[in-house]
Amino acid sequence: MSLARSLSVALVLAPLPALASWSESYERAEPEQRPPAQAELVVPAELARLSFSVKVINPELDRALYSVKAASDELLKRAKAAAGPGATLRLRNLGTQSDREKSFKSSTPVQYALEGELEVALPAGDFFARARIVAALENLSRELESSTRDFKPGYLMTFGQVESRVKDPEVHRATLLKLWNARAKELVEAASGQGAQLSGCDVPGRVAQRTAAMEEVELTLEVSCKLSFNRGAK
Repeated sequence: MSLARSLSVALVLAPLPALASWSESYERAEPEQRPPAQAELVVPAELARLSFSVKVINPELDRALYSVKAASDELLKRAKAAAGPGATLRLRNLGTQSDREKSFKSSTPVQYALEGELEVALPAGDFFARARIVAALENLSRELESSTRDFKPGYLMTFGQVESRVKDPEVHRATLLKLWNARAKELVEAASGQGAQLSGCDVPGRVAQRTAAMEEVELTLEVSCKLSFNRGAK
């Protein structure tokens, strides 16, 4: 008879704990407990990304859109001057908020919010050139938040933190899968005394990324499988 456990297995680049002892304790664990695991692959950063939001309050759609576009154009112009001509904007969403009880009145203030991301490519192999771009974006975000406070120019701008990113994290999927496969085999072999085996693996999701440092991006790929122990194994 076999005892099945649900296991979210992921890549681990750091040394794993003693797998033999882990498998013995895991065999006795409650069904909802899972072994510690973390997907991780660190690669050099290719982009500096700064998320932003532009808010405008105006009852007239055309005027509001004009203000939002003017704000995004000004942001891109300032970014190119501060961080280099390769700066680009990725506009993601435009939403509205208004008082529903007064929505039929033409004078009702409506808040329009444009969300997007400012991206600048980081030059390879030049730490200080990359650091200058990151610092320029941080300074620019502080300046624009201060100068647009209380909707002084007709709009309000807010920013997130500068993040390190790669252009296409899916390029690293094959490497992540190979590393996961090697670690999974190591896990099963270490627990072979309990007749351990992996089965029922789901299709992996998208490769996720997060900032590890100014110079580095951490990529993750989770693979969900079932780990079974054959209690009759010797």
